[in-house]
Amino acid sequence: MEQHLIYGRTCNTISRRNFSLALITSLASLYVPSVMAKNNDVEVDLNEETISLPALIRGKVYQLETTLFRPDTTNRHPLVVINHGTSENTDKNRERARFISASRALVGQGFAVAVPMRRGYGNSEGGQVRLEGADLTDYGLENALDIHGAISYLKSQDYVDPQRMVVIGQSTGGLSTMAYLSMADQGVLGGLNFHGGVRPHNLNSDPKLDARITAFTTYAKSTRIPSMWFYTENDHSSHPEFIVRLHDAYQQAGGNATLVQLPAFGEDGHYLFSREEGLGIWWPKASTFLSALIGTPNQV
Repeated sequence: MEQHLIYGRTCNTISRRNFSLALITSLASLYVPSVMAKNNDVEVDLNEETISLPALIRGKVYQLETTLFRPDTTNRHPLVVINHGTSENTDKNRERARFISASRALVGQGFAVAVPMRRGYGNSEGGQVRLEGADLTDYGLENALDIHGAISYLKSQDYVDPQRMVVIGQSTGGLSTMAYLSMADQGVLGGLNFHGGVRPHNLNSDPKLDARITAFTTYAKSTRIPSMWFYTENDHSSHPEFIVRLHDAYQQAGGNATLVQLPAFGEDGHYLFSREEGLGIWWPKASTFLSALIGTPNQV
């Protein structure tokens, strides 16, 4: 039997920040009518559609290409926002992320799912946020503004329960998710981090490794909601010993995270979340965590 190592503590209190209702209302007025995805892979049973989502970022509205999945089109549901990673292949960064296996599992549990493409990815407006040197702290925070902009709009929609929202991120999306948790909107109750970080040149000694610890500890100081982390033994962006250090540093800085260290997955565990065969590995623990945060998702 595979052994999963889990580290963490339980959080009993969740603090929330209040944001202006007027801002949400103004964003809602900028809505661009949704359009069904025009390809042969539309998941009709998941009510899949793509929309151009107006996200207010640094005083400017950017239209972010966003994929939606819902159990139905008539009720409110708790919301999960999934944040994608970054590829070294420019063409890959222009593809619309969907995370079908994860989205299907979440919809099956009663969640609405949104997958926004950040600035410069997919068909989203704006320029892609670039990493300056090894400053992962600012890189994560700047990307987190896209998540905040998307959620500020989504929480105003009649298919979303604005008091029951969760964020998930993979790779640079995981780093951005951890940054976002430090500034989370009211109603966001927690997050899931899959291999959050940026790929270093060397797994044992690289400025990006120390920078990741600096970033996560910085985020921890103003984060009041829990997260669960998933990292595999053969992740191309880190090794297990480093992740234990990262988790310890986050906890010591005031963060509340449960770390799940997993065995090797495929040829590169970094892709655990995005691959269908990985679902059975992470979903049992993630669904338990989500249920503890949200309650029974299909209660509307």
